[in-house]
Amino acid sequence: MNAKRAAVMAVTVVVAVGLLLLGMQMLFAGVDTGDHNTYTEQPSTIHAPAYANATNGHVALKVNAISDSSDPATANQWIKANGQAGVYAFALAPPPGYKYLIANITVSNVQQTSSPFKYTSLLVVAQDGRTYYANYAVCTGICAGDVLKNRTLSANFTGDLYVLFSVPATAEVVKLVYASSPPIEMALL
Repeated sequence: MNAKRAAVMAVTVVVAVGLLLLGMQMLFAGVDTGDHNTYTEQPSTIHAPAYANATNGHVALKVNAISDSSDPATANQWIKANGQAGVYAFALAPPPGYKYLIANITVSNVQQTSSPFKYTSLLVVAQDGRTYYANYAVCTGICAGDVLKNRTLSANFTGDLYVLFSVPATAEVVKLVYASSPPIEMALL
């Protein structure tokens, strides 16, 4: 084997290991099992009924579905989205006493210019009012670079995100909130 080929193989292995470690770090760093705040609605909050579009004038959101990752169809969709995004597809095994919820959300920029967007500003609210922030998100194509890495929605962008939330196994979530200015609150029931 010549030196050039060996160097290419070494770089490929290093990149693959780096991506694997980055994916694992993003998963485990995002597992939220600590104390949680109680949700307090702001007077300027924009409300939307379940599975309807809502906008704050910058970003439009629509929850297409939210379900437990223990549902095989949900787990398969998550794995498929991870694969299409080129991300390490990890098993959905929540910590003891917790469950993973995966929300499929359509995100749109309603402006003619770029707009900031952070999936980490998404949270679910349980019936008891406790909040649980997004742990991890995946999307495909240009979405992965713009939305997840650059935290920006390009002009007229529309794409689907799959967002993972870690919540107590007994929690029933009733709202999904995008903590923007003004906030967007979408009913889930």
